[in-house]
Amino acid sequence: MSYGAKDVIHKIFAVWFPIMAFVVAGYEHCVANMYYFSIGILAKTNPVYAEIGHFTEEKLSHISIGSMIHNLIPSTLGNIVGGALFIGCMYYLAFKRIPAKVSANNTVKM
Repeated sequence: MSYGAKDVIHKIFAVWFPIMAFVVAGYEHCVANMYYFSIGILAKTNPVYAEIGHFTEEKLSHISIGSMIHNLIPSTLGNIVGGALFIGCMYYLAFKRIPAKVSANNTVKM
């Protein structure tokens, strides 16, 4: 959508609202989850980071490499399937070619 926009403000809106809808709907993105788990593990090892991020001990006790892998596998598979189905199908529907019909007098009709 941003490639189709004419100016910068429309490009920003074209990118912002789908991302906002993705986050508000509660979907997870594997790359964002890798960042959040890394920050959580850093906060778990350093009390200064935990204080800055307002993390409690209860929240940090659930963060581990095992929980990261347990979260990343389904979110990565979901991102792959969702991206292939939703984006791939939408591009197919948007850009598929409709065959032209040739009439009896050899004129092309769409």
